[in-house]
Amino acid sequence: MNERKSLFPPALMPLITGILFAIVFAITFTLLKQKGADSFDYVIKRIPSIRLYGMETAAQFRELARTWGVAVGAVLGFAATLTGYILYGILAIMRLTKNPWVATGISALAAGTLAGLGYMLDITIPHTSFSSALVYFFGIPLLYSGLGTIALIFILSLLSFRYAAPAIVSETK
Repeated sequence: MNERKSLFPPALMPLITGILFAIVFAITFTLLKQKGADSFDYVIKRIPSIRLYGMETAAQFRELARTWGVAVGAVLGFAATLTGYILYGILAIMRLTKNPWVATGISALAAGTLAGLGYMLDITIPHTSFSSALVYFFGIPLLYSGLGTIALIFILSLLSFRYAAPAIVSETK
C-alpha cells in the first residue's frame, strides 16, 4: 500500500508558521506604514486631550511604531511558533499527531489567533496616543498577515503532500 508523506515533517510546521508570519508581516507593515501614519495623524489631531496636552507623546509613539514596527512581526511570529509547539506538544502527549493535517491545523490556529488580534485592534476606538499607534500601525497589518499566513500554510501543505515521495507502508499479517 502506498501512502504519501509530507515534504516537511509535521513537527516543523509551527516553526514554518512563525517564519512565514514574520515575513508576511514585514511586507504588509512596510506597504501599509504610510497609510497607518496618515490615519494616526488624522485621529491624533481630533482627540482633544492629546491635541492639547500630549502631542510630544504622540510624536514619540509615531516614530517608535514606524521604526520598530517590523520587529513586532518577528516577536509575534516567535509567539505563534511557541503557541504552535505548545499545542503540538499537548496533542503529541495524547497521541493525536499521527495525521499530518493536525500540524497544519495547529499552525492555522496559531496564525488565526494573530489575525483575530488584528481584527480586534482594527475595530477598537483609540483614546490615547499608545492605543492609536497600536490600532493604526498594527491592526490591519496583523489581520492581513494572519490571513495571508493561513493561506500560505494551506498552500504549502497541499504542495507538500502533492510532491512528496510515496512512502512504502508494509502490511504485516
